[in-house]
Amino acid sequence: MKKYNSPYYLLFILLVIGAFASMAQNDYGNTILGGVALAFFLLFVVQLISSFTTKNKVELMDMLEFVSLTLLSGILALRVFYIHFQFVELIFGIAGLVLIAVYMRKLVQSWQTHNSINKVLAMLMAAFHGSIILYAVSMTIVPFVPSLAEPAGAAAFALLIAFVLVGYVKRDLMLGGEKVSAFRVATRFEAADAVRKPDWQIVLRLHPQPIAKLRDAILDGDLTRAPGDDEEFVARVADDRIARAEAARQGSREADQACVAGLVAVLV
Repeated sequence: MKKYNSPYYLLFILLVIGAFASMAQNDYGNTILGGVALAFFLLFVVQLISSFTTKNKVELMDMLEFVSLTLLSGILALRVFYIHFQFVELIFGIAGLVLIAVYMRKLVQSWQTHNSINKVLAMLMAAFHGSIILYAVSMTIVPFVPSLAEPAGAAAFALLIAFVLVGYVKRDLMLGGEKVSAFRVATRFEAADAVRKPDWQIVLRLHPQPIAKLRDAILDGDLTRAPGDDEEFVARVADDRIARAEAARQGSREADQACVAGLVAVLV
């Protein structure tokens, strides 16, 4: 949801400031981190409630993502302020595993979507999702296997740096006939409200029957042949005419116009 972008950006900046202040052993660093975690928790709660009230259908995996993010951010806020309750680590671990599973599914979806179109973009998106998965792994296993948390976090950071650097160098990637950047595709694919397919993907799934029929008509030397109808297109009206209103020379161009009209379609 684009209306939440500004709060996310602000919270990210505060998160970085709080992290550096905490590393410098300033007391206000933990306060900032706790406030940011609490703000993230409230933001996720608002979006979770909105997903229940929206008229658009929300997928189960998207709902699980919201729930897991809400639980993780809430528990992290409690940790910063040294608030603990029974089974908190178990709840944190389950929420982390759910989030990992959600992003594993997103990684597979992204790879299946982009691999046959642009392999460079597919690898960049795999690095992007992989960094999120490794960060989630690092965060989840801290209470259980702390010795593996740091290597997982380092690997996640390395993947993120690789994604940013290669994505910046390869800024113009062809996708569905348009130039896009990996950052643009990542923001499209990672909208927290749902994993939605970009508009160009719908175009790629259309049957190329009208173009193929035009090719066959040209090869056969018969441009007046009707291209025929396709189940994914609606009928055209560009070939309709008004009786007694045409000029005498208009008739000679009707055959070509009919061919063109047969190819112009409206997607439904």
